[in-house]
Amino acid sequence: MLIASGLILSFAVLGWSDDLESQPIHWAAILTSVGAIVAAVGVFFVWQSVREAERSRNETEKTRLAATAADISRRWDESEIRDSRKRIRSLYSEGKLANALVVGLSSDATEEELGTYTTIQMVPNYLEDAVILLGLSALDSDFVERSLGAVMRAQWDMMRDAANAYAEVAYRSHMADWDPWPNLRSYCGEAPWQPPQAT
Repeated sequence: MLIASGLILSFAVLGWSDDLESQPIHWAAILTSVGAIVAAVGVFFVWQSVREAERSRNETEKTRLAATAADISRRWDESEIRDSRKRIRSLYSEGKLANALVVGLSSDATEEELGTYTTIQMVPNYLEDAVILLGLSALDSDFVERSLGAVMRAQWDMMRDAANAYAEVAYRSHMADWDPWPNLRSYCGEAPWQPPQAT
């Protein structure tokens, strides 16, 4: 099919006439034209294949991001996260949030204090993970901002003093990771926590 089309085009270009004997056949020019057409068609098919592969890759990426976003939304409504949000609000309103977080670092903490310590970390840990996934391009930045942006900032407003108190105690206790939620802190527009200057 391609060769026939090339021959027809070549004859037209070369001024092919009905009198075959009056004009020699320029086979080299014909073959060159056919080769050019075959090459052009080959390039076209390669281009189509590349486009199709790119389209398929984009669809796969969209599907993956949608699944991750759905999982993020589902986890936010799980009972443990809801309980953590409730406990954080309660302790924050009572002015006890920072102390509840810091007490959990103590070797003398009671079982109840350790339970509270674990519970109130669930929400900031969850949001910290979401920001990390965003940095790894596993989440869409527009989705994160629209779905969790306001939540992150509101939660950070409540957790800020507690996080800073935790960081200072952990630092003085020579713990390696003293800032518990550095990525969440950064997402909310704050500079990294710095150890207090020695006086």
